Amino acid sequence: MPASFFLAVTLTAAAAVTAVMVSVSGLLRPQPRPIGYSPIKQSIPPRHFAYGRGRKPGAYLYYASVSGFTLDVLGFCHGRIGGNWQFYFHDDPVTLNIDGTSQAIDGRYGNPIIVKSQNGAATGTAFDHIVEKAEGTWTSAHRADHTAAAGMRCAMVAQDKMLKIYPNQAPALSAEADWLCVYDWRKDSTAGGSGAHRRNNPATWEFSENPIVCQVHDEWATNYPLWSNADTALANREKAIADRIWARRFAPSLDVLTEEADACDETVALAAGGTIARYTCFVWYEATSDRKSVREMFRLSCDGWRSERADGSFVIRCGRWLRSPTPISAAMIVDIDNLTAGIAKSRLVNELQVRFRSPEHLYEIVDTIPWTDEASITKRGRKTAALELGEVTNNSQARRLGKARFYALNAEYSGEIVLDLDSLPADFFDYRFHELQLDEGPTAFQSMDLEIVRSEMDLFERTVRVTVRSANSAMYDWDAETEEGSNPGVIVPPSPVELAAPTITTVTPFFEDTGSGTGVRLNVVGTGPDRSDLIWYVRWRVDGASSWVEGQFADADPSGGVEIDTGFVTANETLEVQIAYETGGGELSPWGPTTPATADTSIAAAPPAMPTGLSAVDNGTSPNGATVQWSNGSGVTHARVYIGGVSDAFPGTGNSGDLAATSGTTQTHNYVATAGTYRIWVTNKNAAGESDPAGPVTVTVV
Repeated sequence: MPASFFLAVTLTAAAAVTAVMVSVSGLLRPQPRPIGYSPIKQSIPPRHFAYGRGRKPGAYLYYASVSGFTLDVLGFCHGRIGGNWQFYFHDDPVTLNIDGTSQAIDGRYGNPIIVKSQNGAATGTAFDHIVEKAEGTWTSAHRADHTAAAGMRCAMVAQDKMLKIYPNQAPALSAEADWLCVYDWRKDSTAGGSGAHRRNNPATWEFSENPIVCQVHDEWATNYPLWSNADTALANREKAIADRIWARRFAPSLDVLTEEADACDETVALAAGGTIARYTCFVWYEATSDRKSVREMFRLSCDGWRSERADGSFVIRCGRWLRSPTPISAAMIVDIDNLTAGIAKSRLVNELQVRFRSPEHLYEIVDTIPWTDEASITKRGRKTAALELGEVTNNSQARRLGKARFYALNAEYSGEIVLDLDSLPADFFDYRFHELQLDEGPTAFQSMDLEIVRSEMDLFERTVRVTVRSANSAMYDWDAETEEGSNPGVIVPPSPVELAAPTITTVTPFFEDTGSGTGVRLNVVGTGPDRSDLIWYVRWRVDGASSWVEGQFADADPSGGVEIDTGFVTANETLEVQIAYETGGGELSPWGPTTPATADTSIAAAPPAMPTGLSAVDNGTSPNGATVQWSNGSGVTHARVYIGGVSDAFPGTGNSGDLAATSGTTQTHNYVATAGTYRIWVTNKNAAGESDPAGPVTVTVV
């Protein structure tokens, strides 16, 4: 780590003339945007541009809730993309069938949801599943040309299924994809490359996540796809502007840009085996974003550096050790202004926390292992800084970028040097790193590697003031075995456990007069989970019917079982009965048992009306007795004949016991008795009780 001492030296040298301008991006950082957030109320939807592969929200182009459906159309990227969509409902990655319907996840989502996408062709295709239900508010003329977009249609479901299928209400749609197809001059055989890419033909462009290629494309071709197929004054003007940008800003420096793009594609070993490209990027922004902030996103993805030549062309470098072949000598220096050694306590950093956008964490920002100087922490306490790399999607790259940044923050020397423009080589500002070579002054200055951080031109004095810091080639050395570390851990939420169906122990019909009505009810006893947050449901139907009657009941004693008295049910029928429960989290169990329990409510009807047409005569045969006849009422299962003396009241002194009986029939019973005069009564019975007696009638047996 840097030595802790202070040094101030001033040197002078002759000045001469050359006009070269350099600009190095600062530390502007765009504010992070939540992945799942997309405002619905927008007068003009913002255009999005996206490079590389990653997950992002869309901008609402259309939203409606009509006739039992919610309809969403979102624009994800302006221009043609590589595709390979992966959609997310909230934070759940979903799989779509070929017809766009979603496959269920643990019972959630599924067929009620249809998602279809388009890859941003010049002439888009209207989403037919949206047009079908939009009632004229979104038609076949709404194509979303030049826009990678998706349409989602969600069907409403029954209330008892809502929490199961839509546990977090209607899904918030986001998407991961291979985003913009870009022009790569290295693949253009007419521009010194090898391949079919053509700068003026967007149909030949392909997906790339190379930070240099994507940044160059973004600088000149942002609007090019929109006008490429048009032949109007406005279109031709826009194409001419793009052509001029290319000719001035990039064509003269293609040799350097090619070197840097190739360097990004070079492979780096992974600790777990295999390799990965040195640098990739995932950058997205809205069209209204500040250009400096967009450049900063690309810079952060590859530890980039940018300068501008005298002819106006850009030199863009990625993070690698490449030093100018021409050292900075005393002849080039006008002044060394306060070039200091040591790190002031106010800017000391001995722990650099590094964060990146992890695909394993659904592209959320996560922490990787920080870079630390344990000796400095012990001596001076923990001094922490953070490096957020929302444009990086792998741990190896994030760790390598963190290492380079940690070295830069802890540069041993920093300060400013004033240089004579006329004494500088023509390619001076093509290079980020330079060697300082002086024949006199402190030993360290006689050979020191420097990084140009910032520059300020003074055209009147013909000088340039450059902010520098000492550099070390070790900042880009890499040993995956010892430096990569492990990927941030992924906490896998437990898969939802399917609730077990409850069982029914008994179903007992009973008749009750509740004061507000009389009829048959069911006493249902069942078993289920032993938990206190359950709400119980019972449903019943007449055997063979297609629809159920459902009711909800509170379990007063949550002890693993439940006893429920239902409301009134249909009498004189065989009923099928099932129960289910809902947890405090809104999960509904399957109905159980799978084969419904049954109950015969004919045995539990209201007590039948008393019989009619009662008569009794001496049977005139042996054994002696009386022949008793009557007509049964409805809902009867049994009848009973009572007998008593001429002065006895009901129920007399004897009876026949229960006689099987059928509703609505005339029934006869031969009651054996000795000679005498008797009073006779008859009642009808069922499980709910016994009717009032019919009678008495008097009969004399001789």
